Amino acid sequence: DIDSVYPLFLCLLMAFSATIYESMQVFVPETWEHFYFNPTLSPFKVPFILSVFLLSIWLFLIVALAVLDDLFRQLTPAAAIFYLLGLMSCCIFCYFFFILMTHIYIGYLFLAFFMLVFAKKVHRNIGYKYRCGRCGEKLKQKGVCPHCGAINE
Repeated sequence: DIDSVYPLFLCLLMAFSATIYESMQVFVPETWEHFYFNPTLSPFKVPFILSVFLLSIWLFLIVALAVLDDLFRQLTPAAAIFYLLGLMSCCIFCYFFFILMTHIYIGYLFLAFFMLVFAKKVHRNIGYKYRCGRCGEKLKQKGVCPHCGAINE
């Protein structure tokens, strides 16, 4: 796995969007019908739940660009393509899983669990304040790099 929270955030956004989408279809179908017959990409001047859904889609696109940038900086082009294929399959799985689970009302629990997993991953990545001057790996504190043995002061 790459050293980034963006891929997990992308899957979380897909899960959130799918949950909102299914919630709209179950609880406020007239809002979804309005959107279906009057499609828009603007999250303004639409009902609140639809605005949240559209904002999550826009945020998904922005994070997808961040994932692409991060992937091609950290991996070779061939490895990045295969990573993207795996990430796309994970997003597709999240979409169908959360659509089906939200329909039977346990998707909300899974979404809360997914958010906790994401928060834990973000909290774990915050601990790295430094980078090695020789190899560029992340370090929690100054001193000897555990990856290449260089002394960082």
